[in-house]
Amino acid sequence: MIIYVFLAGSFHPTPVVTLVAFAGGTTIFISRVALLASLKYGKISSSWTAVSLSVVIPTMASAIFWKEIPSGKQITGLILVPVAIFLLQEEPGEK
Repeated sequence: MIIYVFLAGSFHPTPVVTLVAFAGGTTIFISRVALLASLKYGKISSSWTAVSLSVVIPTMASAIFWKEIPSGKQITGLILVPVAIFLLQEEPGEK
């Protein structure tokens, strides 16, 4: 950002840009705190799988809002998300 301001000479963010940046920073902070908590109290395999599933939201948003067509691999991944979530459930007797 500093390089951009230096090259452009100035930076005048609009209120919408400021709101989106604040929301993005807040959600990233919350997700990192949640990741650290899950790594501390849960299994690393479950935590890392949940992190990998986080790409689903931007993929779905791009398909819905910007009418982007997902690739074959993305479609396959989106179809397998419910299976992955089901497999993340704890086994009976597991704590």
